[in-house]
Amino acid sequence: MKKTVRPADPTDPAGARRILNCWTMMTQAWKGG
Repeated sequence: MKKTVRPADPTDPAGARRILNCWTMMTQAWKGG
C-alpha cells in the first residue's frame, strides 16, 4: 500500500529540504520582483 501524498513534514529531512528550497525560490522571486 502506497503512502498517501501529504504536505512535507518539517521533522522529515527530505521534507524540510523541500520546504527550504520552496521558501528560497519564493523569497528570491519576491526580492527580484
